[in-house]
Amino acid sequence: MMCIIWTLVLLVAIIPRPGGGTVVDLTHTYGPDVLYPPIGPGGTADMFNFTIMHRGYEPSLDAWLEINWFGVFEHGSTHVDAPAHYAQGRAHLHEIPVEQLIGPGVMIDITDKAKHDKDYLLTIQDILAWEEDHAQIPQASIVMLNTGKHKLYPNRKLFYGTETPDDMTTYHNPGVNPDTAKWLIQNRQVKAFGTDAHSCDPGQNSNRNRCHEEFLPNGVILLEFVANLDRMPPVNSTIFLGPMKMRDGSGGPCRILAIYGEDIAGVSAGNAMSFSILLSTSALVLNLLL
Repeated sequence: MMCIIWTLVLLVAIIPRPGGGTVVDLTHTYGPDVLYPPIGPGGTADMFNFTIMHRGYEPSLDAWLEINWFGVFEHGSTHVDAPAHYAQGRAHLHEIPVEQLIGPGVMIDITDKAKHDKDYLLTIQDILAWEEDHAQIPQASIVMLNTGKHKLYPNRKLFYGTETPDDMTTYHNPGVNPDTAKWLIQNRQVKAFGTDAHSCDPGQNSNRNRCHEEFLPNGVILLEFVANLDRMPPVNSTIFLGPMKMRDGSGGPCRILAIYGEDIAGVSAGNAMSFSILLSTSALVLNLLL
């Protein structure tokens, strides 16, 4: 009996308990003012459609009832790009492993450089300088690039840096040098890369999204139109991604949360797996004792 009691005491002592942490919502709200690149046969028309089907008292239920219908473009507002978006035969939205949806958070701030160069490209040297100030980017991290664009959302002209936001060739936004993208994949094995801009590729990209061509075929998912990156710390956070599990989707809306602070920042997919193993082992021990 004492063995059982001490086993339970041990479990209570080591089970991680949330407390003292901060949660940052890195997601723009979906609605009529959401931003979408003007691509596809419909341009920006009908990219978001929200229709009220019923809103009011429902006699058959004797209760208030709200039911709506919505349709949405995959790649607008805060969303995830699945590998299939730029790589034939790679994972669609419903095929992204759940382990890829949680990981250590890294935030690299280039807002000062972007103020002086609206088409600035993140370099390998920028990352190495960031690591000198913080630490080496952990393997399987989710890296976020703060360009300052999230503060301009949802003003189309300011966000896209142009007086003609229906013409993508006039866009101006910071991005990532393709060599830097390749370096992050090969040397830091990142699992996801996000930006508060509409793309990790610069606005002036000669119609060739070379960073998409590096990240997605190598299984690195992309996050675009990320919000509130100025509220995310550079290190010691954990990011949770909640994309729609839509069959055959090339991308889709994604709720993104960054969690940091005491008792929370250490939560990770690896810790969750270790905790699961711990519970299974403890249950086996209890069964043997009983």
